[in-house]
Amino acid sequence: MGDDYLCDFHSPPGVKGGRLKGPMVRTVTDFRHAMVSNRAVSAAGDHGAVMVWKDDHGRWCCRFMRYQRAINDAAFYSKEGVFRWLRTWLPKQHQEAL
Repeated sequence: MGDDYLCDFHSPPGVKGGRLKGPMVRTVTDFRHAMVSNRAVSAAGDHGAVMVWKDDHGRWCCRFMRYQRAINDAAFYSKEGVFRWLRTWLPKQHQEAL
C-alpha cells in the first residue's frame, strides 16, 4: 500500500479547517485498509484521480476528477457504499475516455 505518499486535500467540501492529509493508494482493498485509520485517501492515474474523505458530519465523500474538474461526486454514511462507488470509478483513472 502507498502509505509513504500523502495526499493533501485543501478545502474539501464539508470540512471546517479546510485541510486533510492521507495516503495515496492503488486499489479498492488499499482504500479499505487506509480508511480504517485515515480521514482522507486518494489515488491517481494518467487519466484521473479519486479522492475520498470523511466530512464533519460523518459522511464519506467521494470525487472523481479529470483535468482538475470534478466529474462525479457521491457521499455515503457507510464504507460499503464507498467501496461500490470505487469499483466503478477507480478504474477510470487509467482510461482515456469515459
